[in-house]
Amino acid sequence: MNTQYLKEFVILSEEQNFSGAAEKLNTSQSSLTRHIQLLEKRLGKALLNRTTRRMTLTDFGEFVLPYAKRAINAEKDLESALLRWDSEENDILKLGCSHYSHLYTMTENVIAFRKKYPGIQIRTYENALDELALQLKEGRLNLITMAYPADYPKPERMVINGRGRLVAVVPKTHKLAGRTQLSLNDLDKLPLLIPAEKNAFNAMFRKACRNAGVFPEIVSESRIEANLKLLKEGMGILVEDRTIVLQHPDPDLAMIDIRPFIDFYYGLVYAENLSRNESLFVRFVQSRYQPV
Repeated sequence: MNTQYLKEFVILSEEQNFSGAAEKLNTSQSSLTRHIQLLEKRLGKALLNRTTRRMTLTDFGEFVLPYAKRAINAEKDLESALLRWDSEENDILKLGCSHYSHLYTMTENVIAFRKKYPGIQIRTYENALDELALQLKEGRLNLITMAYPADYPKPERMVINGRGRLVAVVPKTHKLAGRTQLSLNDLDKLPLLIPAEKNAFNAMFRKACRNAGVFPEIVSESRIEANLKLLKEGMGILVEDRTIVLQHPDPDLAMIDIRPFIDFYYGLVYAENLSRNESLFVRFVQSRYQPV
Protein backbone atom coordinates (compact mmCIF):
# COMPACT_ATOMS: atom_id res chain seq x y z
CA MET A 1 0.00 0.00 0.00
CA ASN A 2 1.29 3.46 -0.92
CA THR A 3 2.29 5.16 2.33
CA GLN A 4 2.35 8.54 0.58
CA TYR A 5 -1.39 8.20 -0.02
CA LEU A 6 -1.85 7.32 3.66
CA LYS A 7 0.14 10.39 4.65
CA GLU A 8 -2.07 12.56 2.42
CA PHE A 9 -5.17 10.98 4.00
CA VAL A 10 -3.87 11.83 7.51
CA ILE A 11 -3.11 15.45 6.55
CA LEU A 12 -6.52 15.73 4.93
CA SER A 13 -8.18 14.48 8.12
CA GLU A 14 -6.37 17.20 10.07
CA GLU A 15 -7.10 20.05 7.62
CA GLN A 16 -10.68 18.90 6.83
CA ASN A 17 -10.53 20.47 3.37
CA PHE A 18 -8.68 19.68 0.16
CA SER A 19 -7.28 23.13 -0.46
CA GLY A 20 -5.60 23.41 2.94
CA ALA A 21 -4.25 19.85 2.75
CA ALA A 22 -2.95 20.36 -0.80
CA GLU A 23 -1.15 23.52 0.25
CA LYS A 24 0.43 21.78 3.26
CA LEU A 25 1.51 18.87 1.08
CA ASN A 26 2.77 21.19 -1.65
CA THR A 27 0.64 19.49 -4.30
CA SER A 28 -2.44 20.30 -6.39
CA GLN A 29 -6.02 19.65 -5.27
CA SER A 30 -6.59 17.50 -8.33
CA SER A 31 -3.60 15.26 -7.53
CA LEU A 32 -4.69 14.97 -3.91
CA THR A 33 -8.25 14.10 -4.93
CA ARG A 34 -7.01 11.44 -7.35
CA HIS A 35 -4.73 9.89 -4.71
CA ILE A 36 -7.53 9.68 -2.15
CA GLN A 37 -9.80 8.08 -4.72
CA LEU A 38 -7.12 5.49 -5.53
CA LEU A 39 -6.70 4.80 -1.81
CA GLU A 40 -10.45 4.35 -1.36
CA LYS A 41 -10.52 2.01 -4.34
CA ARG A 42 -7.66 0.00 -2.84
CA LEU A 43 -9.46 -0.27 0.51
CA GLY A 44 -12.86 -0.90 -1.06
CA LYS A 45 -14.76 1.69 1.00
CA ALA A 46 -15.16 5.47 1.18
CA LEU A 47 -12.95 7.30 3.63
CA LEU A 48 -14.53 10.75 3.34
CA ASN A 49 -17.92 12.41 3.40
CA ARG A 50 -17.65 15.17 0.79
CA THR A 51 -19.95 18.22 0.80
CA THR A 52 -19.65 21.62 -0.80
CA ARG A 53 -19.00 23.26 2.57
CA ARG A 54 -16.74 20.80 4.49
CA MET A 55 -15.21 17.36 4.49
CA THR A 56 -15.56 14.78 7.29
CA LEU A 57 -14.39 11.22 7.78
CA THR A 58 -16.74 8.33 7.30
CA ASP A 59 -17.00 5.75 10.08
CA PHE A 60 -14.63 3.62 8.02
CA GLY A 61 -12.28 6.60 7.67
CA GLU A 62 -12.24 7.04 11.46
CA PHE A 63 -11.41 3.35 11.79
CA VAL A 64 -8.55 3.49 9.27
CA LEU A 65 -7.02 6.75 10.55
CA PRO A 66 -4.99 5.40 13.54
CA TYR A 67 -3.62 2.56 11.41
CA ALA A 68 -2.60 5.05 8.73
CA LYS A 69 -0.74 7.08 11.37
CA ARG A 70 1.05 3.98 12.60
CA ALA A 71 2.09 3.07 9.06
CA ILE A 72 3.52 6.56 8.55
CA ASN A 73 5.39 6.41 11.88
CA ALA A 74 6.73 2.97 10.99
CA GLU A 75 8.10 4.37 7.75
CA LYS A 76 9.75 7.22 9.68
CA ASP A 77 11.24 4.72 12.12
CA LEU A 78 12.63 2.71 9.21
CA GLU A 79 14.16 5.82 7.67
CA SER A 80 15.78 6.70 11.01
CA ALA A 81 17.09 3.15 11.37
CA LEU A 82 18.60 3.27 7.89
CA LEU A 83 20.30 6.57 8.72
CA ARG A 84 21.69 5.01 11.91
CA TRP A 85 22.91 2.02 9.91
CA ASP A 86 24.82 4.31 7.56
CA SER A 87 26.18 6.49 10.36
CA GLU A 88 27.25 3.51 12.49
CA GLU A 89 28.89 1.65 9.63
CA ASN A 90 32.21 3.32 10.34
CA ASP A 91 31.86 3.49 14.13
CA ILE A 92 34.80 2.18 16.13
CA LEU A 93 33.79 -0.92 18.08
CA LYS A 94 34.81 -0.47 21.74
CA LEU A 95 35.48 -3.54 23.88
CA GLY A 96 36.30 -3.44 27.58
CA CYS A 97 38.70 -6.27 28.46
CA SER A 98 39.93 -7.62 31.76
CA HIS A 99 43.61 -7.79 32.56
CA TYR A 100 43.39 -11.41 31.39
CA SER A 101 41.88 -10.86 27.94
CA HIS A 102 43.78 -13.87 26.58
CA LEU A 103 42.12 -16.07 29.21
CA TYR A 104 38.72 -14.75 28.21
CA THR A 105 39.55 -15.70 24.60
CA MET A 106 38.75 -12.11 23.59
CA THR A 107 42.13 -11.74 21.93
CA GLU A 108 41.29 -14.67 19.66
CA ASN A 109 37.77 -13.35 19.07
CA VAL A 110 39.03 -9.89 18.11
CA ILE A 111 41.62 -11.33 15.70
CA ALA A 112 39.05 -13.61 14.03
CA PHE A 113 36.48 -10.79 13.83
CA ARG A 114 38.94 -8.41 12.18
CA LYS A 115 39.83 -11.06 9.61
CA LYS A 116 36.18 -11.53 8.72
CA TYR A 117 35.27 -7.82 8.88
CA PRO A 118 38.47 -5.92 8.02
CA GLY A 119 36.55 -2.67 7.52
CA ILE A 120 35.40 -2.45 11.15
CA GLN A 121 37.84 -0.92 13.60
CA ILE A 122 38.07 -2.40 17.10
CA ARG A 123 39.57 -0.66 20.11
CA THR A 124 40.08 -2.56 23.37
CA TYR A 125 40.27 -0.97 26.82
CA GLU A 126 41.88 -2.94 29.65
CA ASN A 127 40.58 -2.47 33.18
CA ALA A 128 39.64 -4.27 36.37
CA LEU A 129 36.36 -6.19 36.27
CA ASP A 130 34.59 -3.98 38.81
CA GLU A 131 35.43 -0.89 36.74
CA LEU A 132 34.30 -2.62 33.55
CA ALA A 133 30.98 -3.51 35.21
CA LEU A 134 30.54 0.14 36.22
CA GLN A 135 31.30 1.34 32.68
CA LEU A 136 28.69 -1.06 31.31
CA LYS A 137 26.11 0.10 33.88
CA GLU A 138 26.73 3.77 33.09
CA GLY A 139 26.64 3.20 29.32
CA ARG A 140 30.28 4.13 28.73
CA LEU A 141 30.89 0.68 27.25
CA ASN A 142 28.41 -1.78 25.74
CA LEU A 143 30.75 -4.78 25.46
CA ILE A 144 32.92 -6.11 28.28
CA THR A 145 34.61 -9.33 29.37
CA MET A 146 33.48 -10.63 32.76
CA ALA A 147 33.99 -13.56 35.14
CA TYR A 148 31.62 -14.93 37.77
CA PRO A 149 31.85 -17.68 40.42
CA ALA A 150 30.41 -20.98 39.19
CA ASP A 151 27.38 -20.66 41.50
CA TYR A 152 26.53 -17.13 40.30
CA PRO A 153 23.39 -17.00 38.07
CA LYS A 154 24.33 -16.45 34.43
CA PRO A 155 23.46 -12.89 33.28
CA GLU A 156 20.76 -12.67 30.62
CA ARG A 157 23.01 -10.95 28.09
CA MET A 158 26.20 -12.99 28.24
CA VAL A 159 28.07 -15.31 25.89
CA ILE A 160 30.00 -17.85 27.99
CA ASN A 161 33.39 -18.50 26.42
CA GLY A 162 34.70 -21.01 28.94
CA ARG A 163 35.22 -22.08 32.54
CA GLY A 164 38.21 -22.00 34.85
CA ARG A 165 39.54 -23.07 38.23
CA LEU A 166 42.07 -21.66 40.69
CA VAL A 167 45.10 -23.85 41.49
CA ALA A 168 48.23 -23.64 43.63
CA VAL A 169 51.72 -23.61 42.06
CA VAL A 170 54.95 -24.45 43.89
CA PRO A 171 58.55 -25.21 42.87
CA LYS A 172 59.13 -28.96 42.46
CA THR A 173 61.60 -28.71 45.34
CA HIS A 174 58.84 -27.48 47.69
CA LYS A 175 57.66 -29.86 50.43
CA LEU A 176 54.11 -29.74 49.02
CA ALA A 177 55.13 -30.49 45.43
CA GLY A 178 54.28 -34.18 45.70
CA ARG A 179 50.66 -33.50 46.67
CA THR A 180 47.85 -33.88 44.11
CA GLN A 181 45.46 -31.73 46.15
CA LEU A 182 45.66 -29.03 48.78
CA SER A 183 42.84 -27.95 51.05
CA LEU A 184 42.37 -24.35 51.98
CA ASN A 185 43.36 -25.37 55.50
CA ASP A 186 46.73 -26.50 54.11
CA LEU A 187 47.27 -22.91 52.99
CA ASP A 188 46.43 -21.39 56.36
CA LYS A 189 49.20 -19.07 57.62
CA LEU A 190 51.35 -19.81 54.54
CA PRO A 191 52.78 -16.98 52.39
CA LEU A 192 50.75 -16.68 49.19
CA LEU A 193 51.10 -14.87 45.88
CA ILE A 194 47.61 -14.18 44.56
CA PRO A 195 46.08 -12.26 41.60
CA ALA A 196 45.97 -8.49 41.71
CA GLU A 197 43.56 -6.64 43.97
CA LYS A 198 40.17 -5.78 42.36
CA ASN A 199 40.58 -8.89 40.22
CA ALA A 200 37.73 -11.42 40.16
CA PHE A 201 40.10 -14.29 41.02
CA ASN A 202 41.45 -12.35 43.99
CA ALA A 203 37.90 -11.78 45.27
CA MET A 204 36.90 -15.43 44.72
CA PHE A 205 39.93 -16.75 46.58
CA ARG A 206 39.55 -14.37 49.51
CA LYS A 207 35.86 -15.25 49.81
CA ALA A 208 36.63 -18.99 49.77
CA CYS A 209 39.23 -18.46 52.52
CA ARG A 210 36.79 -16.49 54.68
CA ASN A 211 34.13 -19.18 54.26
CA ALA A 212 36.66 -21.82 55.34
CA GLY A 213 37.96 -19.78 58.28
CA VAL A 214 41.41 -19.66 56.71
CA PHE A 215 43.73 -16.64 57.02
CA PRO A 216 46.74 -17.02 54.73
CA GLU A 217 49.63 -14.58 54.70
CA ILE A 218 49.28 -12.57 51.47
CA VAL A 219 52.77 -11.64 50.29
CA SER A 220 51.85 -10.29 46.85
CA GLU A 221 48.74 -9.27 44.93
CA SER A 222 49.90 -8.90 41.36
CA ARG A 223 49.74 -10.26 37.81
CA ILE A 224 51.21 -13.68 37.14
CA GLU A 225 54.39 -12.35 35.52
CA ALA A 226 55.43 -10.63 38.77
CA ASN A 227 54.19 -13.42 41.01
CA LEU A 228 56.10 -16.07 39.06
CA LYS A 229 59.36 -14.23 39.73
CA LEU A 230 58.57 -14.09 43.43
CA LEU A 231 57.58 -17.76 43.38
CA LYS A 232 60.93 -18.79 41.90
CA GLU A 233 62.70 -16.78 44.59
CA GLY A 234 60.91 -18.79 47.28
CA MET A 235 58.66 -15.92 48.39
CA GLY A 236 55.48 -17.99 48.62
CA ILE A 237 52.92 -20.26 46.94
CA LEU A 238 51.23 -18.99 43.79
CA VAL A 239 47.41 -19.11 43.49
CA GLU A 240 46.21 -18.53 39.94
CA ASP A 241 43.82 -19.76 37.24
CA ARG A 242 45.05 -23.04 35.76
CA THR A 243 44.60 -21.81 32.16
CA ILE A 244 46.87 -18.84 32.83
CA VAL A 245 49.42 -21.08 34.56
CA LEU A 246 49.46 -23.43 31.57
CA GLN A 247 50.23 -20.45 29.34
CA HIS A 248 53.47 -20.01 31.33
CA PRO A 249 54.92 -23.55 31.21
CA ASP A 250 57.91 -24.25 33.45
CA PRO A 251 59.31 -27.76 34.06
CA ASP A 252 60.56 -26.71 37.49
CA LEU A 253 57.05 -25.90 38.79
CA ALA A 254 54.24 -28.16 40.02
CA MET A 255 50.53 -27.34 39.77
CA ILE A 256 48.22 -28.62 42.52
CA ASP A 257 44.41 -28.58 42.75
CA ILE A 258 42.82 -26.68 45.63
CA ARG A 259 39.85 -28.20 47.47
CA PRO A 260 37.10 -27.24 47.64
CA PHE A 261 37.34 -26.25 43.98
CA ILE A 262 37.15 -22.52 43.28
CA ASP A 263 35.45 -22.60 39.87
CA PHE A 264 34.18 -19.81 37.67
CA TYR A 265 32.93 -19.05 34.17
CA TYR A 266 33.84 -16.17 31.90
CA GLY A 267 32.88 -14.53 28.62
CA LEU A 268 31.35 -11.53 26.87
CA VAL A 269 28.68 -9.43 28.58
CA TYR A 270 26.77 -6.90 26.49
CA ALA A 271 24.24 -4.08 26.94
CA GLU A 272 20.62 -4.24 25.83
CA ASN A 273 20.83 -1.54 23.15
CA LEU A 274 23.73 -2.04 20.77
CA SER A 275 24.97 -0.32 17.65
CA ARG A 276 25.14 -2.15 14.33
CA ASN A 277 28.78 -3.12 14.77
CA GLU A 278 28.33 -4.11 18.41
CA SER A 279 25.41 -6.39 17.49
CA LEU A 280 27.52 -7.88 14.72
CA PHE A 281 30.35 -8.62 17.16
CA VAL A 282 28.00 -10.27 19.68
CA ARG A 283 26.49 -12.50 16.99
CA PHE A 284 30.00 -13.36 15.78
CA VAL A 285 31.14 -14.40 19.27
CA GLN A 286 27.92 -16.36 19.79
CA SER A 287 28.58 -18.28 16.58
CA ARG A 288 31.98 -19.39 17.89
CA TYR A 289 30.76 -21.00 21.10
CA GLN A 290 28.21 -23.64 21.88
CA PRO A 291 26.12 -23.06 25.01
CA VAL A 292 28.26 -23.95 28.01
